[in-house]
Amino acid sequence: MKKNLLLLAALVFLTSNLFSQTLQDWPCGGLLAGTQFTLNSPCVIVSTAGMTYEGYNPGSCGSTGNDDGWAWFIGDGGSTTVTWTGLSANGILHVLEVNAPPCGGISNIYCSNVAGNGNESVTFPSISGTTYLIRVQRQGSNTTITGCLGVTSVAPVGGCTNPAAANYNPAATFDDGTCTFPGADYTHPIAGGAGEFVGACMVNDCGPFTYTDNGGPAGNYSLNIGQAGFGGIYRVFCPETASNCMSVTFSSFNVETTFDYLTIGNGPTQNSPFFTTPPALATGRLTGNLGGSTPFTYTSTDASGCLTFRFFSDN
Repeated sequence: MKKNLLLLAALVFLTSNLFSQTLQDWPCGGLLAGTQFTLNSPCVIVSTAGMTYEGYNPGSCGSTGNDDGWAWFIGDGGSTTVTWTGLSANGILHVLEVNAPPCGGISNIYCSNVAGNGNESVTFPSISGTTYLIRVQRQGSNTTITGCLGVTSVAPVGGCTNPAAANYNPAATFDDGTCTFPGADYTHPIAGGAGEFVGACMVNDCGPFTYTDNGGPAGNYSLNIGQAGFGGIYRVFCPETASNCMSVTFSSFNVETTFDYLTIGNGPTQNSPFFTTPPALATGRLTGNLGGSTPFTYTSTDASGCLTFRFFSDN
């Protein structure tokens, strides 16, 4: 029985070494099977012992013409992280996206060099089936560097990435087109009545409620709203309770820059003074893609507590 146990222990030891990974010298002559890393496997201790510099220097993250070691892996389309846990000295880590293996058509280079720290990592969205080269180099020296190299990947999560949607998924890494939007309580009018610019009756509503352009939460607004040189079509919202005031918070805003715009009047008429605090321009106009500024809020300080919204779009 003891002989069997010893035989089993020897098998385990030999198997572990047979499939261990290592680094290779210049990879452009061919990618070696023993230097391919498997996604989401434990990191492997490797070193640059015996490696030389063959003339390729990415030039980023302090890279120099010193000895380097190479490995590779195949992307799976997930969020991929390559880590180097330095065991002997500070290293420089590069990951190269290759369109024509082994070394043709390098389209993206990712790198890490945390000065004075032996641990490096890069995270990026990998492309399924694409070859990635890993380059490890000791910073500014040909001395051997040893560390634990690993590659992990988190599968992409499909879902709705629009915060305004009813089924918004903050964990989603890409939008899969499944967003659904609740209907807006109020939409902006596209034409005035009886030759006027007012497009709807005054609303007395303390909310909360949603308000969108005439395309609704998911659609596009119409062209030619308002009249060039005279301004857009407007509507007014006022509190239904005296001494209260209206406040609007934008969760999304994206219109044609300069030519289409919204103004918000601090009061109950088309001539009420516009808000000019950013992201509004000095003219009071909100224009362009303001997604980077959301959420932003305007609150009435007028005695009426009302807000007037006036929108113009050209053709």
